[in-house]
Amino acid sequence: MNVLLVLPTNRSYVSQPNLGLGYLASSLRNAGHSVFLLDGLRTRLTPGRFRDIIRKSRFEAIGFHMFTQDYHWVAACCRIVKQVDKSILTLAGGPHPSGDPVGTIKGLADLDFLLSGESDLTLPRLLALIESGATHSAALSQIPGLFSQDIPKNTPPADCSVEYGIVENLDDLPFPAWDLMPPNRYPKAPHGAFFRQYPVAPLIVSRGCPFECTFCAGARRKHRKRSIENVMGEIDFLNRHYGVKELLIEDENFTMDRRLVNSFCEALLVKDKGYTWSCPSGIRLNYVDFDDLMLMKRAGCHSVSVGIEFGTERIHDITNKRLNLGLIREKVALLARTGIRTTGFFMLGIPGETVAEMRQTMQLALALPLDRIQVNNFMPLPGSQIWKQLEIENKLGQIDYNRYFVHDVAYAAGGIKRSDIKKRQRITYLRFYLRWRILVGILADIRSIGP
Repeated sequence: MNVLLVLPTNRSYVSQPNLGLGYLASSLRNAGHSVFLLDGLRTRLTPGRFRDIIRKSRFEAIGFHMFTQDYHWVAACCRIVKQVDKSILTLAGGPHPSGDPVGTIKGLADLDFLLSGESDLTLPRLLALIESGATHSAALSQIPGLFSQDIPKNTPPADCSVEYGIVENLDDLPFPAWDLMPPNRYPKAPHGAFFRQYPVAPLIVSRGCPFECTFCAGARRKHRKRSIENVMGEIDFLNRHYGVKELLIEDENFTMDRRLVNSFCEALLVKDKGYTWSCPSGIRLNYVDFDDLMLMKRAGCHSVSVGIEFGTERIHDITNKRLNLGLIREKVALLARTGIRTTGFFMLGIPGETVAEMRQTMQLALALPLDRIQVNNFMPLPGSQIWKQLEIENKLGQIDYNRYFVHDVAYAAGGIKRSDIKKRQRITYLRFYLRWRILVGILADIRSIGP
């Protein structure tokens, strides 16, 4: 089949090669399909231009990677596909369909198939069945995590050892299809203005997060890791073919396995090629150790992000974050000693939080020796424990998917107004960044303010 994989256009400020689609493209190629990738975020793709591309091409299947903020964009593009040619298969996967598969397949009438969870194994299996003509529901229902208009609800078969397509051995996956998303076509600083070398490429060393934060849709997933030989093989490939010298480690729990971190760092030091890298997706403070951090720094790590989230013990407890203020202060101070630039992630407006507690979050952000902060307004992520609870309480009706952006307010509860949350976010940013120490540090770190 000729397959087009699409990353929707949205308001995200992070423009970089999408590893999920890259891995998926390689898996489809290995299964004999011709694969094309369209990065709507990088190219600022409009639905009108998307229509022109579909009309001029001969795609047999089009798959969309969906975050919640992409819902309406994907709905419009699926409708366009069916207007151009009803025989083209429309598919969706990613965080939103995985978190709310039934709601997504019911809500998007022009979507043929949805795959929940990791699709590296299940999408090639689905297309093979379709090509063989085995499109009856009995055959399709054996694919874990598959939903369609005919199969509105699906669970893995009882005898299936692969839960929702999860890849147990990550070394079995081919490297992402880097030729479809060359790193040097992307901005110099995908996560903002901070990097050390260019080109920059994202990389995963492990997948999955076993923790149970109630606001996270990726919680309670089995943690799996690649072999260091496999990881270094990809780094060599990126350097040889694209000149990559800087890496973005996008793991959900990179520091969870101390041996993995040490092996990764030691392998980079042996190579002695001057690689630099960062952990922009965040590392858990529970697993921060001074010796390990210093090894990371020697191996080229210059920046990490940490999920602090809240300024009160009560909110940490009710969200199962498994952090306390004492540990936060201790570990952030430890990071400051290493000289590794540290960004703190904070959250405002989670259900049950008061205005006074939001103020305490701001005060904590100002008190800690952080270099940068990111203040996110709470979003009920589909599949998270909070989403499920709000669904039980019939409180999801007020949600607007167009507001699912860190600088908007997707949800407000407990009598707190959206404008109050937004105001608190703005004040926190201004008070943090309009300080001489922070401004000087940022100016010293900036390598580029353009693409």
